Amino acid sequence: MRVVVAGGHGKIARHLGRMLADRGDAVAGLIRDPAHADDLRADGSEPVLLDIESTDASTLAGQLEGADAAVFAALVVWWLIGGMTADDGYFLTMAQVRDDLGYVTDYYRWFSGTVAPMGWFVELQARWVAVSTATPWIRLPALGMGLLSWVLISRYVQPRLGQRVRRSRAAGWAAAAVFLACWL
Repeated sequence: MRVVVAGGHGKIARHLGRMLADRGDAVAGLIRDPAHADDLRADGSEPVLLDIESTDASTLAGQLEGADAAVFAALVVWWLIGGMTADDGYFLTMAQVRDDLGYVTDYYRWFSGTVAPMGWFVELQARWVAVSTATPWIRLPALGMGLLSWVLISRYVQPRLGQRVRRSRAAGWAAAAVFLACWL
């Protein structure tokens, strides 16, 4: 498998690159500083000099061509280093006060009235946060749903959009970019 790692000289990225290279995968590490190239070569990764923030979409798509794990990697990186959002705190609070009240509440919107349409989700999350309130643990279901959603889009939806879409790498990368922009 060919894996492209953005921020290829970062501590986690280099560790990931070594693990994947040892496993036999082809790893390309995207870097901005040419001085980091030798470190990546020593790790078994192919250094690719590319500033994601300033490059155009076609250049980036060319570097990502054949990268099976680019979307998965973006989701996993978000899962590990993304900050807590207002939604995370909102649902976490609803889940944490559930046991004190005896039912799922939406204090912020309904002043502790029961929440019929979203009650099942918060009931499930109340059990989930009883294990841990660490951000990666709280976001693990979202990561799983993101990975599943991408598999469904890339394997089942896109192929049904016609032969031109199915054969077009640009359509695949456009779908990946739109999916990540919405999901993250």
